[in-house]
Amino acid sequence: MENHLKQIKEIANEFVILGNFISRVETDIGHINPVPPAEFGLDNGSKNRYFLQRINGAVFLVPKAVM
Repeated sequence: MENHLKQIKEIANEFVILGNFISRVETDIGHINPVPPAEFGLDNGSKNRYFLQRINGAVFLVPKAVM
């Protein structure tokens, strides 16, 4: 699990995401690809939730073509 949290932080750094990573929520959201929401805290105490979607390589054989 700690490795997953590290990966989320690394992925989030590739995007313009407001706030600091707080947590990831395990869910069953997503029909083909898992979509774990991640929460990021702002300085004012509010939180933003972003959905970091992993592309299923078994379904999408050329992931860059999907993006």
